[in-house]
Amino acid sequence: MSTTCARLLVSLALTAIPAAAFAQIGVAYTPPKLVKQGTSGSAATATGVVTIQVFVKKDGSFSVKRIIKSTNPSDDAAAMEIAKTATYKPALRDGQPVDAFYDYEMTFGGAGAIEAAPKPASGGPTADAYASIRNGKYADAKTTLEGYLQSHPGDVQANTLLGVANAFAGDSDAAATAFDSVPTIPDQYRALAIQAYTTHASNMLTAQKFPEAAAAASRLVALVPDGVNGYYIRGLASADEGNFKAALPDLQKSYDLSKATKTDDKTLAAVEFNLAIAQLNTGAYDDAAVAAKDVARLDPLQASKLQRAEMIAVSNDAIAAANAGKSADAVARFEAGAVTFPASAADFYGQAAFIMLTEKSPDYKKLKAEADKALAIDSTNGRALFVNAFVAAQAGDSKTAIADMNKAKASPLYASDANFAKQVDDNLKKLTSSSG
Repeated sequence: MSTTCARLLVSLALTAIPAAAFAQIGVAYTPPKLVKQGTSGSAATATGVVTIQVFVKKDGSFSVKRIIKSTNPSDDAAAMEIAKTATYKPALRDGQPVDAFYDYEMTFGGAGAIEAAPKPASGGPTADAYASIRNGKYADAKTTLEGYLQSHPGDVQANTLLGVANAFAGDSDAAATAFDSVPTIPDQYRALAIQAYTTHASNMLTAQKFPEAAAAASRLVALVPDGVNGYYIRGLASADEGNFKAALPDLQKSYDLSKATKTDDKTLAAVEFNLAIAQLNTGAYDDAAVAAKDVARLDPLQASKLQRAEMIAVSNDAIAAANAGKSADAVARFEAGAVTFPASAADFYGQAAFIMLTEKSPDYKKLKAEADKALAIDSTNGRALFVNAFVAAQAGDSKTAIADMNKAKASPLYASDANFAKQVDDNLKKLTSSSG
């Protein structure tokens, strides 16, 4: 009966799970947006910048919470009125509206209203466009400026005015494009540029135009070094392109800022979720395990998604080692993964046993010990059952081998993995044929 072992076949399909799987797992989050600027009857008597925290609900309703910061208290009353009369678009998580906070930054020029545009020093097309903007005729301003810029493409003032006109008209993509031609955006319309770049970067991310999203996010970071959105969107853009090394510091920064500003739990969970994905993909498993526990606390619905991500990351890392001929390293990585991520330990021990089975001279005692670690956690682990069937066949125990192979056939893995199912069927056929 010892010849039975020679007839058994085992093939470890050493194929890494595509990196794109991580992007599909990730939580896509788009922050709230300002749709229409509000108005104020109160006079702002000094130049200043005021940032108001607004809670935007998923149905579009909102409540103005507090003044986050103000460079001149005399602007505060006007800022609060503007925030209360504005219109907002709710945040989106995985395409669905959700409640979230929006930080509305306003820059005042001391004339009782938000400074809308740089006033041209003399007449001409830019002066006409400026007048149109002040009168709310944004389409007229755009027509004037676009015609003028055809022959004066480098005119900073004209590009600035075009950005302002597009921003007030609600075309954030066009506004960001215009502001791209302005080397340094002056303080009086910095708030408009921030709003435009935030929306434009989110739009590009949604459209899967990742370089454009990253570029817009970088401009946003330059405008708001202590803001969450720029780092977060740039991190997601890098991650979606598979560059997790570049994504990690941005996502870490966005998480740190979110936590410092006391972001609501579900938004913080979304940011930390994607941070954990980047940590997993750069081998920072211990950090990812800590983040995963926190995500599960903040938003339990995300726990299963992160567990799937943990399995993919550890498996891909170990499989890469196995493909390089370093089976001992591959086994060690699976075992380390089992310790770091106990929820996936059975799967990792089972995969480690499977890799050990493909070695030229398997140590059957160690094989069974590894498989038994998996089965002690999950008695239906398909790979571990397959390995034990193989070990039993090697020992000449065809009855146990057939019983374990039938258990492998009844495992969830058999139903979900066609390659594994074929190996089970082929070997079960050989075992029953040999025993007969």
